[in-house]
Amino acid sequence: MKRISIEKNYYYGIIKAEILMCKIMYLNLEYNLALEKLLLIQNELLQKNEQELSIEITKELGDYYVFIKDFSKALNYYKLALKLLVKYPKKNIEWRIYNNIAVIYTEIKGYNSAIDYYFKALEIQNEFNESVNILLYLNIGETFKKNGEYEVAINYLEFIKDIISCDDNKCNFYENVINLHLADIYFQMDKIDKASVLFDGRIGQLLTTEVASLKKL
Repeated sequence: MKRISIEKNYYYGIIKAEILMCKIMYLNLEYNLALEKLLLIQNELLQKNEQELSIEITKELGDYYVFIKDFSKALNYYKLALKLLVKYPKKNIEWRIYNNIAVIYTEIKGYNSAIDYYFKALEIQNEFNESVNILLYLNIGETFKKNGEYEVAINYLEFIKDIISCDDNKCNFYENVINLHLADIYFQMDKIDKASVLFDGRIGQLLTTEVASLKKL
């Protein structure tokens, strides 16, 4: 029994490595090669009846179609992956799928549906991870902003700012992105002074002046 477990884990490792290679391919714009390889892996797993591992390749196919903006096919693969997750629960994959479905609805301007899926992702993520997922909250705040719900968006974005406490580049990146979103919201609300405070340096000041001038036209 132990030998079977070791062999299975080794096989899983190989498949996961191949999936990673496919991701690198399509990120390098080698779309046809990536899709061909992904479908070959999926077919192999189907022949071996490896339903549990096929969850990851099914999700990756969804990710691939999101990357090339074929959202209809992406949704089909994500829904198939969610069906498999009923039998083989993997919370760390499930919340990512809901997050990616939300991204799709954001792209097609279905903001209310996107928000629902983001909250579903947040609910699942919170079940197994006590730390706050900054990117997920950022996505929620950004979507509320796009939906014109500015006060709600501000609450989520400010919440993220309050919990960022590290000094590394990743935290600085998130803080800059949050400030840009907040500045944009304040511009939309005609609160030019608040927006200008969130910009760094002379470029931000010049941009604030230009936008203020345009709003007076």
